[in-house]
Amino acid sequence: MADLLVFYVDRVGIMKYIFAILISIISVTSFAKTGYENILTFNANDWISQKTPTGFGLSCRICDNQLMVSMDIVPVNKANKYTKSNADFISYLMMNKDSFAKKMASDTAMGGKIQLIRADRAKINNKEVFRYVFIVDGGLNKTFDNTSMLLHKDRMIKITLNYYDGHFSTKDRAQVDALYKSIRFTK
Repeated sequence: MADLLVFYVDRVGIMKYIFAILISIISVTSFAKTGYENILTFNANDWISQKTPTGFGLSCRICDNQLMVSMDIVPVNKANKYTKSNADFISYLMMNKDSFAKKMASDTAMGGKIQLIRADRAKINNKEVFRYVFIVDGGLNKTFDNTSMLLHKDRMIKITLNYYDGHFSTKDRAQVDALYKSIRFTK
């Protein structure tokens, strides 16, 4: 009888363990969904995703250093002549690229000293983007910010990589490259 009781307790424990694993898998699968699958998709296997009011943030869970990628997706006013297409939007931003990038960086920096590294056109998987890169010196530390902006499906998408300047390993680079290469803008 004792053997049957031990078997029953073990079986209940095993069932609880399996149930906990299934709930974890379901939670991770649900949590990994961005809610923007009709706009863009990406592979976030090694990233922890958290929804934000305007999109979601990703934190690398296997990187050597703290890396964050945020993806903000907001509707645009199609009545504005510069938001009718991605090409119009990028061309408009390129007219005063450095001043626009500095303005966007200062809005992000919250009082830190900004050093604009570059502002120019770039591509994320054959989709043209306006990219600006800068460093913010907040006194105690410096942060690196690489932001890409584009229009897709009547939405402005802003993808930002952020980390502490000087803290970016080869492993970190591989993770960021894999994430950016996996980004797909839906048709």
